[in-house]
Amino acid sequence: MLQPVAPTRAPACSGWNPKAVCLLAAAGLVLFGTLCGPLAAGESRLVLPQECRVAIVGSGLVEQAAGVGYWETALRVLHPRHKFRVRNLGWTGDTVFGEARAEFGTPEDGYRRLLEQVKLVRPHLVLVVYGQNESFAGPDDLLRFRRGVQRLLRDLRAPRRQLVVVLPPRMVTPTGLPPLQWQQQYAETLRQQARAAGALVVDWFHAARLSSPGKRIPQAYASNGLQLTPFGYWLTAAELARQLGFRPVAWEVTLVVKEGRLQVEQARGTQVVVPRDGQERMAFSCHDAHLPPPLSPGGASRERASLLQTWPGYKRVLRIKGLPSGRWALQAAGQQVAVAAAEQWADGVSLAAGPEFAQTERLRQLILQKNQWFLHRWRPQNTTYLFGFRKHEQGQNAVEVPQFERLVEELDQRLDRLQQPRRQSYQLVRLP
Repeated sequence: MLQPVAPTRAPACSGWNPKAVCLLAAAGLVLFGTLCGPLAAGESRLVLPQECRVAIVGSGLVEQAAGVGYWETALRVLHPRHKFRVRNLGWTGDTVFGEARAEFGTPEDGYRRLLEQVKLVRPHLVLVVYGQNESFAGPDDLLRFRRGVQRLLRDLRAPRRQLVVVLPPRMVTPTGLPPLQWQQQYAETLRQQARAAGALVVDWFHAARLSSPGKRIPQAYASNGLQLTPFGYWLTAAELARQLGFRPVAWEVTLVVKEGRLQVEQARGTQVVVPRDGQERMAFSCHDAHLPPPLSPGGASRERASLLQTWPGYKRVLRIKGLPSGRWALQAAGQQVAVAAAEQWADGVSLAAGPEFAQTERLRQLILQKNQWFLHRWRPQNTTYLFGFRKHEQGQNAVEVPQFERLVEELDQRLDRLQQPRRQSYQLVRLP
């Protein structure tokens, strides 16, 4: 029998008085307004507690997301002062009825297990990502799907819990099933039931960055028109953040050289300090509001090469006026960040490298390690031998499974620290 994680040292979720809840919500709104900027018309905004548990449920689209980590990375870098405990509960082949989780039981056993797994996480936020597998059944099963979504959202509802229903990206499979018309019907059903349940909606199905109406999903986004590539997960993370209102702060710095010394003219998204030491005449340091979003994953495909490397809509521009003519290199942490001529620096150079980007990538790699430890906890290998009908053979080893909880929590604490930006020092060096 599957034994999902029982979280340790979870943030308190009970005993809140109304005044405390209101103060927390107000603080969240102020923070989000600072980090995310104004929202476009029709967009929604989540207000999350400072210590926030997140459960993500769905099928293979969700399970494979744990192996790339872009969703959680986006959440963490855009909320550097929050403490997140993100638990990926995706199960390949699953549906809103919990059928794949049944293992040797009935579909109802699988559905109860799904609810129990979410309950043990005790989430403040639940992302519900279903609809892909169900759409293969076609229009004849649409009514059953609608009832399944209604039941799932009703059963997931809880005090101080927010639900977000994600409309999965469209598919174009080699067999031609499910047709686009079927997918649209299931996506619209998800949207309608989410609104009826008071849940927020994130729409990957109609997102222009993920697909164009009537066209195949580009190879850079998905393999076989169904499973997302790492680049596809990177794009869905950007869409998730954008549609929830989590906007990164634009980073823009303008420096001026006067009498051979740098001076700050303008700084957005970071605090810039120019040292007074006369020996550091072309040096400065930055302490950013948050880490930059992750860079897009590498790849040799032409589709990938033609797209921006940095987060859609995110700018990181350094402008330096008054430099003597020649080529100048920006260096940090012993590495070369960018090289440009003096007139190019005066116009502004877009940065896509540096210690901040490296810190974001270290954060993502640590998330992958945490996800792996959590998988060993809630879905250990050989569950039949550990908890099932063959536990008489190796059931004595089941005592080791809960020990992963401590390892997961330790990694989460490291993530809390790593997601916070650090002051970085830069220096301009004139090249021969």
